[in-house]
Amino acid sequence: MRPAAALERIEAVSAGEEEAAVLGVDSGVPVLAITRTTSDERGVPFEFSQDIFWGDRTRILVHVSDATGTTHSAREQGRLVHFPVGLPKGSPTDGVKTEGL
Repeated sequence: MRPAAALERIEAVSAGEEEAAVLGVDSGVPVLAITRTTSDERGVPFEFSQDIFWGDRTRILVHVSDATGTTHSAREQGRLVHFPVGLPKGSPTDGVKTEGL
């Protein structure tokens, strides 16, 4: 099985009782939550993960490549990306719009 796409949500949340106990922090402190679903070439999900990290001790490095292996940012491609404000938790990202510069 080969990954073809992944949707990853990274957000700051408050630690619940269970997360706080595992991380050794107080309940309610800010933590970083990462949820990822990975799909194969047919769009069938085969991996799901939910991870919680210390909010003050985490560094994230993201590398994104297209099919040719070339990495591009939205600005390099001449697009502005607008993310909807107030998107309800758990909503898909279908509302993302791009515009030419």
